[in-house]
Amino acid sequence: MSKKQTVTLSNIEVIDGDTFKGTDDKGKQKRVRVGGLNARELKQYGGKTDMKKAKKILDTTKKVTCTTDAYSYGRTVSNNITDEKGRDISKLLKNEIHKPKKGKK
Repeated sequence: MSKKQTVTLSNIEVIDGDTFKGTDDKGKQKRVRVGGLNARELKQYGGKTDMKKAKKILDTTKKVTCTTDAYSYGRTVSNNITDEKGRDISKLLKNEIHKPKKGKK
C-alpha cells in the first residue's frame, strides 16, 4: 500500500474478535481488522468468547476513526483505531482479547 488513509465509520458491527464493519461518510460498508490482534476464529474453541469481548467494547461506541496500515482479504488492517470519546480501541481490544497464557512469556 502506498499511502495511509484515515476513515471514520459509524453503525459498527462486530464480525469476530478481531474484525468489525461500519459505514463510512459516503454510506459504503468497510471491514476493518485490528492489526496485531489474532483472535480465535468463531468455529474455534473460545472464538465466540473473543467476539463477545469485542462486542462489549465496540457496542459502547458510535463512531471509530481508523488509519489504514494495509489491506488483507478485502479488509482494511489498522493498528490505530480510536472512538469518539478518544479511547484507543486497538489497545482495549488487544488487552482484552490477546492475553498471554499463564506461565509463558
